[in-house]
Amino acid sequence: MDHQQFDDLCDEVERQRSRLGVPGVMFGVSVGGERFVRGFGLANARLGIAAEENTLVQIGSITKTFVGTAMMRLVEAGKIDLDSTVRSHIPTFAVADPVATKAATVRHLMTHLSGFDGDFFLDVGDGDDALERYAAELHEARSLAPLGSHYSYNNAGFSLLGLIIQNVTGESFEDALTKLVIDPLELDRAYLRAKDIMTERFFVGHSANTTPVPHWALSRAVVPAGGVVTDMDNLLKYGEFHCLDDASILSRESRQAMRTSHYDFPDQSAGLTWFLHEAGGESFITHSGGTAGQNADLWIAPSRDTVFAFATNSVLGGALYRPLKALLMDALLDVKPVVPAVLENPEACDLEPYVGRYERHFGATEVAIVNGALVARTTTSIRFPDQNAPLAPPEPPIELVPTVNGDQLYIRGGAQDGRLIDAVARDDGSIGWLRIGFRLSRRVD
Repeated sequence: MDHQQFDDLCDEVERQRSRLGVPGVMFGVSVGGERFVRGFGLANARLGIAAEENTLVQIGSITKTFVGTAMMRLVEAGKIDLDSTVRSHIPTFAVADPVATKAATVRHLMTHLSGFDGDFFLDVGDGDDALERYAAELHEARSLAPLGSHYSYNNAGFSLLGLIIQNVTGESFEDALTKLVIDPLELDRAYLRAKDIMTERFFVGHSANTTPVPHWALSRAVVPAGGVVTDMDNLLKYGEFHCLDDASILSRESRQAMRTSHYDFPDQSAGLTWFLHEAGGESFITHSGGTAGQNADLWIAPSRDTVFAFATNSVLGGALYRPLKALLMDALLDVKPVVPAVLENPEACDLEPYVGRYERHFGATEVAIVNGALVARTTTSIRFPDQNAPLAPPEPPIELVPTVNGDQLYIRGGAQDGRLIDAVARDDGSIGWLRIGFRLSRRVD
């Protein structure tokens, strides 16, 4: 990649940012270890602070791969066995399902296969016992699926992993992650505590009307699930470690283990904290993240020594990633994204198998046939980033179109246009769950 090619890509980033009304975007590409970074628009629309190359962003759940890297270092040091039970490290661990309470393992947590509902964003204080106090609140976390059977994205599981790291190392989670990952990789602008960035230029999240959101920092108990704050250069440097032939702090075998599938979705797979994609003969390891009004996305093509990443500071930012990912895959790698085969005449197929009510802890989704089309309406009681935040606004109805195989539903129109929902079957072949945003909602009718 040369500077002119990067400039051409940046022109498209700016066009997409302006089209969607996103206040700020950070964009970066690394090819063979050479990094290109640029900021667009505003880091804070209210104060008129520009997004510059060194602007800090919340990378949200990309943090989970940092935790996975730390866990694998502890595995190599002989301090953790991935197949050891959670209770062997946290004796008081309990959820509503007695089987998961007794038998859930570290591997189950790292692969989101623990089966219990995990979107509990709780502020239990800023003390060094925050993770322990958080874990004690999970005893009523309901089961969504049998342990190890189906993938359901689980933030609480990573707070538990943070507590395990804390217990095994004898240090706070923040200090342990810094020593295991951040310092050895020389990520000199990666932070875990809000107080460390207050004098820096950083992204503020914005609502759809570009008003700054009222919350910024995650509570200390949720930091292992999404608390890393860094700049684009450091995020690319981190991606390079997982991309290039670098065994400086983690063996090639352990990094390959992180890229080994533990669960297959219809269109991708889940490894140890990473998502795994195949397109055009290329393999990608990826993760995205979202906090209050901020989004980030990291894509790594190890065989091509290529990393690219975005971060935005708007609830609308996710809509920017889909066209830009397609552009970058084509421009950098000559790869076309996999496009799901959607039924051309969905009204002619049997939509009844999808109709029903699907529930999880923070809400319910009603799927019905309206004027011949499949329509989903979701009600939610989620509060983010903690239990003191206001309720999330109601989601507008969405139209769903089955894919040819019938195992996914394509969202047509609106802000989520093009996203996919997995229709997960029971043993008898009937639809038992919808996996929306990688989270299971269980059918209850």
